[in-house]
Amino acid sequence: MKSIRYDEIELPEDLSEDVSNLIYQLLEKDPEYRLGSGEAGAEMIKEHPFFRVSFYSRNFDLQAEMHK
Repeated sequence: MKSIRYDEIELPEDLSEDVSNLIYQLLEKDPEYRLGSGEAGAEMIKEHPFFRVSFYSRNFDLQAEMHK
């Protein structure tokens, strides 16, 4: 439990900047600064750059990777 509250998060280096940023913001230890914890709540999460890329674009990229 101590690790959850105090240790730094380590993510794989091959994650995109948007994915890493989203994860870091969602797992922010201080609730005051955590993405989605303010008055706008889920709207703040929906506005994150990760969600601005269309589902179809992400799905196409994933399929392209799988076929390599």
